[in-house]
Amino acid sequence: MHSFMNSKRNPTNLAERIIFPIAAAILGAASPAPAQQTATAALPALPALADAAARAVPGRDGWLFLPAEIRHLATAADAPALTGDNDPLPAIINFQQSLTAKGVRLVILPVPEKSLIRADQLFPPAAVAAAAGYAKASGRFIEALRQNGVDVMDVSPVLAAEVARAAAGGDPVYCKTDSHFTPRTTAVLARAIASHLREILPEVVRKSADGPLPGPPTQLTIQGDLAAPGTTEELAFQVVLKAVGATDPPAPDPDSPVILLGDSHCLIFHSGGDMLAKAGGLADHLGVELGSVPEVIAVRGSGATAARVNLYRKARKDPGFLTKKKVIIWCFAAREFTQSDGWKIVPLP
Repeated sequence: MHSFMNSKRNPTNLAERIIFPIAAAILGAASPAPAQQTATAALPALPALADAAARAVPGRDGWLFLPAEIRHLATAADAPALTGDNDPLPAIINFQQSLTAKGVRLVILPVPEKSLIRADQLFPPAAVAAAAGYAKASGRFIEALRQNGVDVMDVSPVLAAEVARAAAGGDPVYCKTDSHFTPRTTAVLARAIASHLREILPEVVRKSADGPLPGPPTQLTIQGDLAAPGTTEELAFQVVLKAVGATDPPAPDPDSPVILLGDSHCLIFHSGGDMLAKAGGLADHLGVELGSVPEVIAVRGSGATAARVNLYRKARKDPGFLTKKKVIIWCFAAREFTQSDGWKIVPLP
């Protein structure tokens, strides 16, 4: 059993220390717009980032965290004034308006910070509840986007609820030595996305008995992107198969009304190679829930601008491309709100 699955932990206590405080921070009083955000009191200290070149920030029990994510959390207490291409709001709002003009819905899914969802592995036990206050780092942007009519899925409560299962020997929700979520979490998020789509666009959810389905459970050995060479981690994994009795996975459906747009969270466990596995990522599990695998337009780096540039190029090459689409799920790391390489306005052809 992995060291992070400590059987002596009490799941109820873990829920009290992580789920309830995070939910309260997310669902509580509306946060002010970014320009109005003031410093937050009583936040526990973040780990020091002494080495600017460090690949990872060490947590407890061998857990590793991304330095850029720690820098993002720090903005909860000291929010910088974001202007020009550093401000995500104009680019996201413009993108939604452009899509709306073409009859396409936009759903934003900022992937919650590993260091918040697994705060129990970064902060001392007595500080975990107070660490939920760092949710304001992303929460202020989520609130501002919603105030401007953007549909934002905040899945932090969904993932925080999964942490209690980890305490009882379940899936750890995020990889211990990688910056991404686990394969099982891709299935959890796929179900959450499908549930949301049933509410806003039920016609795009076409799940059927003869569609894609999860294959048998297996174990996957990875070397995470935060780990030192030679350090490995074991994860539960399920490849998605295209139908009952099939042995091969489904391909993305070019006629799907759904596009999955974003960063490496859309590619991890989906595209193979440095993305660790094939046919078991978010797009694949969306195929299970929606009836077909959506088209994937994603990049390995920042999902703030580059993915939209690729969408622009595809739509320009094929003028009818967006006419077949009903909704774009834009999935990117929440830290991108303050740590991206720039939020440029990208027109649609």
